[in-house]
Amino acid sequence: MSSAEATDRVAVLHPELPRLLDAVLVVGPDADGERPGLAEVAAAALRVAPDGTVPGPPTRSGPDGRLHVVVSATARTADGAAWVADPPSGLPDGVTTALRAVLAEDAGETALHPLRPGWHRRGWWDDVTAWVDEALADLQLAPRTGPLRPRQVWSMSAVVEVPTTTGRYWLKAVPPHFAREPAVIDGVRGASAPERAAGAALPGLPRTLASATEPGGAVRLLMTDSGPVPDDVLPGERERLTAGFARLQAATAPRLGPVAGRAGLDDRSPSALAAGLARLTAEGIELGRLTDAERTALAERLPRDRDRLLALAGTGLPPLLVHGDYHPWNAVRHPGWADGEEVAIDWTDASVGVAGLDLVPLAGLRSTGEVDAGPVVDAYVVALAGALGAAEATVRAAVTAALPAAWLVQALAYEGILRAAEPLSHHEFTGCQERSLRGWLRGVPADGG
Repeated sequence: MSSAEATDRVAVLHPELPRLLDAVLVVGPDADGERPGLAEVAAAALRVAPDGTVPGPPTRSGPDGRLHVVVSATARTADGAAWVADPPSGLPDGVTTALRAVLAEDAGETALHPLRPGWHRRGWWDDVTAWVDEALADLQLAPRTGPLRPRQVWSMSAVVEVPTTTGRYWLKAVPPHFAREPAVIDGVRGASAPERAAGAALPGLPRTLASATEPGGAVRLLMTDSGPVPDDVLPGERERLTAGFARLQAATAPRLGPVAGRAGLDDRSPSALAAGLARLTAEGIELGRLTDAERTALAERLPRDRDRLLALAGTGLPPLLVHGDYHPWNAVRHPGWADGEEVAIDWTDASVGVAGLDLVPLAGLRSTGEVDAGPVVDAYVVALAGALGAAEATVRAAVTAALPAAWLVQALAYEGILRAAEPLSHHEFTGCQERSLRGWLRGVPADGG
């Protein structure tokens, strides 16, 4: 990445008019070289918009770096900044072009992409703030003590802290592609209730206080604060989280059918995976990022690989709940946590599939370094066999056969995400499907053995 591409800039839009501040700020990486996130962008904007900002249109990425756009809460400015109708001079051409596009959208001269989520549109933040206040009042909970605090905002979701006098709540909004999340949470909680009541050490679920469907099908949820998500993963935590999830899979298996129907869970069954592989081989969004040899391998191996996937139906194990993105940063846990005290969050990718399909994120295989997945796989096999009352050898054989398909689940998930997001935001996921398809190719023997 060039120095220009690594540059992040922040532009501030007027709260009501298609105007921007003439100060476009450069915000650099931190001491560890990490590019700025939402908090750093908001902090930088305070220099010229002292009354605060909310997220604006999607971040744009190009050869001249990333352009973050926020909307000022008021028209008051600071540090000599002034509202202007055109981008200020002296900016790289790519940034100027991007700012003109932002202003054209804001003035109604260019239509917004139909897939753009509400949190990247004007008016949404005022509307959702009023909705939160109404929900808190209806629930007879303490009112807000300050503005909503956006913590993560991108094409997939908006995650926002709600401060009150009695603690914090969380607002989460997801696009139509992920609208099943509240039903998934409720369904998994209900399906696991008998085993949980009997004392099984199962991961908890977030508690949803209120939810609503927005025009267009996006969904917003108001949830309690489940607790902290640590930055660091302690020795043995991946294995414990994996074992807990295996127990949850076994607990929900007898009642998974009704949950899948009500919540609209994705189908990651062997037949669906085989059909999905054929689609990705023909038209995967990131096929062009693979080498010619890799694309040829996908196509030439397709008949044999589809048969391999279909064979996963013959393991003798029941269909199981698949989280789709379960890893230590989607697991709330307090210091010194005991098994069953963790809370599994972010259920947007939930599906029904076979054993082992969550092991790519659980084992950390999406990281760039070398990872020994053996201990995590062992923990999963032992816990699932015990919870299902199945022979460990049977479960291990099923999981070993399914491990390559865990990469395919990731590739299919990114396909869905990318097709549900406006192209302007595709840079948020650059290389994700590419990496997943390479994982699939590595995992399946090329000779059919």
